[in-house]
Parts: sequence; C-alpha cells; structure tokens
Amino acid sequence: MTALPFSEKAPSWLLLPLTLGAFALALGGCETRSRACETNADCFIGEVCTLETCLPVDDASPDAAPSDTGSPDTDPSDTGSPDAAPSDTGSPDADPSDTGSPDADPPPDTLIPVAIAAAKNYSCALLNDASLWCWGENSALLFGSNNTLAQPTPVQVQGLENIEEVAASDHHLCARVESGAVHCLGHNDTGGLGNGSQLPSATPVVTINQNANGVRGGAHHSCAVIGTESTLVCWGSSNSGQTGSEDNPTVEPSDDVGLHLTWRLAIGDHHTCAVSDDDKVRCFGNNDEFQLGHTEGGGHVPQLVEFYSQNQPVFDIVAGRAHTCVLTSLGVVQCWGANDKHQLGSGTAKSATPLTVDLSTGLNRLAAGGDTSCGVNPHQRVVCWGADHLGGSSAPHVISGVSDVQSVAVGQSHACALNDAGEIYCWGQNASGQLGVDDTTPATAPGAPVLATWDE
Repeated sequence: MTALPFSEKAPSWLLLPLTLGAFALALGGCETRSRACETNADCFIGEVCTLETCLPVDDASPDAAPSDTGSPDTDPSDTGSPDAAPSDTGSPDADPSDTGSPDADPPPDTLIPVAIAAAKNYSCALLNDASLWCWGENSALLFGSNNTLAQPTPVQVQGLENIEEVAASDHHLCARVESGAVHCLGHNDTGGLGNGSQLPSATPVVTINQNANGVRGGAHHSCAVIGTESTLVCWGSSNSGQTGSEDNPTVEPSDDVGLHLTWRLAIGDHHTCAVSDDDKVRCFGNNDEFQLGHTEGGGHVPQLVEFYSQNQPVFDIVAGRAHTCVLTSLGVVQCWGANDKHQLGSGTAKSATPLTVDLSTGLNRLAAGGDTSCGVNPHQRVVCWGADHLGGSSAPHVISGVSDVQSVAVGQSHACALNDAGEIYCWGQNASGQLGVDDTTPATAPGAPVLATWDE
C-alpha cells in the first residue's frame, strides 16, 4: 500500500517517476508533467520541487536541501542500525548467475513493464505504452472482464488507456489517466468505485472527473489527492473512519477529513495516513493495533504521529494490513502498529511508538502489504521482514533469486520485484496464479519470471 520512487540506475527507457509498492503504480515523465512550483505541494505525487520546477524524485538536484530531494541518503552510518547477522541478511552483492540482463535500450516499439503492483491475491504491471496487465484472482471483476476465473498469466485490463497511475485494492481497482480523471472498476458493495452507487462494474466508471494528482488504494477504500491545494479525498468503506468521513460507506469522494498540501499517502486495510508538505504524518481510521501511531481510539479525525526522525524529511510512507512504516531521507525505516508477524522488524508486541527497523544498510525504496514489509537496498536487492507468505515470519533478510531490482510490490501473501531488464519475479502463495508463471504452485523464493504475454 505504498508508492516507491524510481531508482537512479533505471535505464533511460523506463520513464517512471513513481513506482508502486503494494497498491499503487505510476507512469509518466517530467516532459509531460513538470511545472513551476514553490513547495512540494505544487507538484504531483512522485515529484519534488527543485529549483522552482517540479521534477520526478530521481531528477532532483543532489545538492538540494533534504526537504527538496527525492532520494534518501542510504549511508549505513546514518541509519544507526547495526549490521544484521549473515543468516538474516544474506549476501548484499548480486551473484553473477542471479543478475538480470544488462541495461540496454530496447527498440522503441518493445513493450516493457515500468511499474508493478500487488494487492490481495493478484498482481499488475503498467507497461511503457500506458496499458495495464494483471494476473491472479479476478473474483471481483478487477481485470475489466466478467470472466471471474483466476488468470495465471497476465491479461490486459480492458476499458483503460493513457494510464498514469494505478491504485490496486483488494476488491476494486482505480486508475488515474492522463487527463487527471480517476476511473474505477470491480466490486462496489462498500462504495469502492466512488461513483455514488454500490453496484459492481467490470467496466471502468468515472470516480473523479479531473485534477487528480495521485491515487492510492487499501482493502475496501481508496484516496486521491486533487487540485492545486493537494486536497485529500477518500471513498469506500469507512467502518472505522478510514475515509475521514462519518458516512459509511462513503460512496463518493469526500474531503471531510480536511487535509491539504498532501504529499504522500499510505492506506491500510482500515486506516489511512497522509504526509503533508511540512513532513508531518497524520493518520485516521482503525487503531486496534496502534497503526495510527498512538494508543487512543481511532476514528475519522486525523492525529499527528510523533517519531524520533521527525527532523528527517519523510521520503515515503507505506501501510500493510494494520501496520505503517516511513522511510526517511537518510534511508532509516521506522514502523508502528501490529507486530504479531514481526511487521515492525523485531519482537512480537504491537507498538504505538515508531520503532527503527534493524537493517544492515539504509533502504532506497519501501513497500508493504498484508503483514509484510519489503524494501530495496543500495545493492538493488530486496529486503523483507514480517510474514514470509508461507505461514512463518522473519526478521529483515535479503530475498535470494532476484537482483538488479528497481521496485518491489507486496500483496496479501505474495510479493513481486521488477528488475533493470524489465523482468518481473514473484514469490509466495500462488493458489490464484498471482505469481504469473502459468501454474498455481507456491514458491519460497523467486524462480521463473512472469510470462510476458504482452509480447504475444
């Protein structure tokens, strides 16, 4: 349930300022979206205000002040975390037999994934032609088809084009298109389509007409940032106040929460967190596992989260089922909320106080979903902690079998990684074909890449 900035090492043909973590992905470039700005609030999500111009996070000047940069400093000496034991981390260096293809510009007409997403029991890839392909469970009509059978290989989502960003939720799917509109499809019993009804639709319906700058999805609700004031609006289930509205369900986008200048969003199963332009984190919704960052009751009123790194700009924020994590500009990761599966990186007791995850290095990227958190380290390896997708749990450790990683996405019980070569590797549960390898066999580690059916 997160969005992750794109790596500086991306080949030139990956035109992505914002990759997604568990539940959102974006496509675009500064050529079509850059504009004048005074602060980050003037820019789209995935851009920062640098020298009075909105730029994708990885194009920001390395000499800019921390609040202006879009890339965390991942010097291990800045994280304050001791080196993890070798049995926990694995080798940070890629095995030659484990590397993907070397960076190279493919022919202009070659279709290639530029971002990935994972939610519940399905996965998606956004291609460089702005088309969306998904695989796995389709019981909620998420793939733009009335065919509810599981899809073990990627199929193109129909009815959506010119996609710039996708928010994948457990039971509905929303996309922000080039015009600034947001379209949604899937189940709608909790108002997840935001079109004023509770009727399901396998055809995308209009949720927001224009001026959307970013969109994110949780289990049964979604949120978007709209307009020049970066106003937060949410819709869907609000049984715990997670849309910021007292209306449950919230069947149309509501700005009742009253947050503006929103820069980053993290949406869990029943809670929402937003980062304002001053790097303050505020959360609302369910708080049974302290996922809001305090011990009081939850509800639709945002509460400020205090964490020791508050003086470090927030580079990203993500949320799983009932835990929340931030990645600071120094590469430090702090998490709070549920911890029965080691979601916070250590121990088993839930915590309202943000805890620093014990990592051997800082991270460049962060993602979360279910009871798992993952990130990408400076060696372009995936590091995960929490539920291991096959019934157990673990401290932070490197995932073997995939390297040269640009981004990672986490679903309910599986995860996927996109590498420099545009290949996608998934692992975890696979009963619905969410690993994309044309079978339903689970995998403890990445094996064969997702079948690139878009080339057929």
